[in-house]
Amino acid sequence: MTQQWSFLSGLRGLRRLGPRGVLSALSTAAWACAVEAALRTGRTPQIARRLGVPLDQATPAGAPSAPLALTPAEKRSLRTVRRVLSHRPFNGTCLRQALLVGHALRARRPVLRIGVRKADGELLAHAWVEIDGYAIDRYTVIPADRSDFLILQPVARHGSAAWKDLR
Repeated sequence: MTQQWSFLSGLRGLRRLGPRGVLSALSTAAWACAVEAALRTGRTPQIARRLGVPLDQATPAGAPSAPLALTPAEKRSLRTVRRVLSHRPFNGTCLRQALLVGHALRARRPVLRIGVRKADGELLAHAWVEIDGYAIDRYTVIPADRSDFLILQPVARHGSAAWKDLR
């Protein structure tokens, strides 16, 4: 009963979006399905490149030169991505968020970053999008100083790309 109620309340929420918002939500949901299928069958760098948010494994750029101001349309796109990924059957992990946010903002030439860190003896991974020295992480624009994460670097091993040993 709870899943049915959640689905019905989601449909009521669509009515409030208006026709353009509903089309945007449906488009985002279709992209979310495509991302999910691609992540299960493909490689992240190729998927990211196809979505217009290439995986950048270089050291992040320095401090931003000017504030990153998103347009109202871009802010709506971020809200739509958040809204879609917060409902079943979508998996709103940071990688999926970053890929869809990057796709929504692809006109700004974003890059996908994937980093790791060790916390309390546990290895944690995280993904975010960077644009012009700013990170868009959990749908929020923040300065891109993610020094708490080590950016993953590829290394050629036996003719294929593999991750460096992170000790």
